[in-house]
Amino acid sequence: MSKVRTSSTYTFARRFPTVIGRLGDWHVPFGPFTPAQLIVLALGTLALVYTASWWWAVLGPVPPLALGFAVWALRGAKIAGRDPVMAGLGLVVGALRPVGGRVGGRAARDRCSSPVLGGFVVQDLVGEQVSSGPRGRGSVARVPGGGVQAVPVPVTELERLVAGLGGRR
Repeated sequence: MSKVRTSSTYTFARRFPTVIGRLGDWHVPFGPFTPAQLIVLALGTLALVYTASWWWAVLGPVPPLALGFAVWALRGAKIAGRDPVMAGLGLVVGALRPVGGRVGGRAARDRCSSPVLGGFVVQDLVGEQVSSGPRGRGSVARVPGGGVQAVPVPVTELERLVAGLGGRR
């Protein structure tokens, strides 16, 4: 039976060495801290200082202890394998991204709608003859009492020859 081999890699510490609190030989007490821990510590401390008159008489030292526990719990927190600060930044960037994406660095937008305007002319052809010109394939002639009829106009030599034969082949 073969022995199972295990290996360990330590690339996470090399890729993400973001810790705050080591300056030479001096260390922050209870540190070092990650950026997420420092954000929670700073915001939580501000919130506790400004609201101390509300909670101190009822809860005593419980909220500062809860803040200390929250900072301690964030020491290795990951959201989908990412640091909470980077995950939050990704959410903000995703929310600010244009819905249609980008084209050439600009937000892709649908073109504004514009009306398609057009028209036509209805002309009474009583007793008139209208031709589409010398190169036209046909002309429209008004026959008295008969209505509009299309009369073929020969354009090529072959068509003139066939027209000269009277339609016989």
